[in-house]
Amino acid sequence: MFLALKELKHAKLKFSLVVLIMVLIAWLVLFVTGLANGLASDNGSAIESSKATGFLVEKDSDNRLTRSSLSEEKVQRAEEKFGKNATALGVQMTTVTKPSAAKKNRRDFFWY
Repeated sequence: MFLALKELKHAKLKFSLVVLIMVLIAWLVLFVTGLANGLASDNGSAIESSKATGFLVEKDSDNRLTRSSLSEEKVQRAEEKFGKNATALGVQMTTVTKPSAAKKNRRDFFWY
């Protein structure tokens, strides 16, 4: 123990830098975890905050709205059963690009 304390006193800068790097890595992990949790909750927040009391999805869709695709006949049957309270909902992942753009980049989402 005496040797360890003597080494800490002798090389303060070296051990301070090691501690600083460890603190920065811990802060980075917490920061990225917070961002990931925020994006995850933002992804489904529109559906979670809707006033709908339920969603009708296809049997083989694993209860995922993006995998469910109801035919027009099934939508009409649901509207007949639930009345005017039933309406179709389309959920789809998309990418928006300018028609003149050869490939997508971050600036494609802002039109000037």
